Amino acid sequence: MTAATATVLMIVVVVAGVTGGWFVDVAGHAGWWGRRSRETAAAAVAGFGGLIYSVAFATPVFTGLYAITRAGAGRRIEAVWDRLPGAVVFVVAYILWDAAAYAHHRFCHTTRFGWATHAPHHTGTLFNLSLALRQSWTSIQPVAPAVVMGLCGVPLPTAAAVSVVSNTHQAFQHLGRCPRLPRLVDAAFMTPISHRVHHEAGAAGRAENLGASLTVWDRLFRTWQPEPGTGPIGNDDRTATNPFAAQLTGWRRSYAALRYFASATQNRP
Repeated sequence: MTAATATVLMIVVVVAGVTGGWFVDVAGHAGWWGRRSRETAAAAVAGFGGLIYSVAFATPVFTGLYAITRAGAGRRIEAVWDRLPGAVVFVVAYILWDAAAYAHHRFCHTTRFGWATHAPHHTGTLFNLSLALRQSWTSIQPVAPAVVMGLCGVPLPTAAAVSVVSNTHQAFQHLGRCPRLPRLVDAAFMTPISHRVHHEAGAAGRAENLGASLTVWDRLFRTWQPEPGTGPIGNDDRTATNPFAAQLTGWRRSYAALRYFASATQNRP
């Protein structure tokens, strides 16, 4: 499976799921053009922009970084993968991908630059599948997984398959209506209930429950919050219905912080 094919498959699955989410979570409420519908429409615009960004930038960046890193250390250990059963290769690659995704997500929630590239995803105030489309048009998400997959010599078809499964799982973590899952599943994997905690309102979302699929990284690095979220969703309801303003929300705050820092530096005696 090529990276381009993986991207198309991921988009088809996510769009199909979000379309279903529209009718279940939006059409069932009064008014087709109330705030709920406007937010979902804004998410759809963000998703379309994200599709263009993915094809034009994210996929080429991923494949380029993967090729560069694999050409070095990755080629020295790629023979190891050939001796392993396919299922083992997939599971190990998935764990490596998930670790890289956790590192990226934590970077986004603990640095100004990272938050600027990730903030649009947290502008929605409705916790439903429309959040899966509310993506940043300046995301750096492909960087960490590409480097890790390349350095570890993971075969590209396996990396592409892992990407599809991981991103599909992440999309469906935004289900607004989900029953309690078995305790073992809830403990090992990120679910809509645990991911909702991450989307509760705050200056930079919440730096909790950051795992892409697995909860092990949050547990190891003390960012796990087991209590179900009950607070309001989103960090900036003023941009929830404006997909273009939402893309700038993190960058505006970063620019304001830089101006403040520059002013404070200049005014020192």
